[in-house]
Amino acid sequence: MKGTAKTYHHFAEASGPVGTSLLSRRAWDALRTSGHLGFAIPGSRAGWLASFANRDDLQTRAKDIVALSHDLRLTRVFSVGVGGAALEYFIKLQDPRICLTCTDFAPETVRRLRGSLSNATSWSSSTCCPGHGW
Repeated sequence: MKGTAKTYHHFAEASGPVGTSLLSRRAWDALRTSGHLGFAIPGSRAGWLASFANRDDLQTRAKDIVALSHDLRLTRVFSVGVGGAALEYFIKLQDPRICLTCTDFAPETVRRLRGSLSNATSWSSSTCCPGHGW
């Protein structure tokens, strides 16, 4: 069974670091490394975890996704445009057995997440599939 949960963001306040277009990997990497609140990915695991430690809304969404996965007997979640991977972190925290595949467009974003998600089973240039928790 396939399902989609769409989210939308207004990026006008981030136009300084990225310019007027987010249609390139370079622009996304600029946003992720800019320090811009809400979109940047800190360079360390501790900073990454601290960046979403108080996001109860994401913990609630993760619980809902895991419950739905269990109800539908799904064992895999595929996240496109993972961004900061906070929601995905909470999904794995809720159920480490879920195979979570995460993709992102920008190579520096993937590099930073690879460093933060040190327990991930494998990474490729734009995908992670952690099988043992985070």
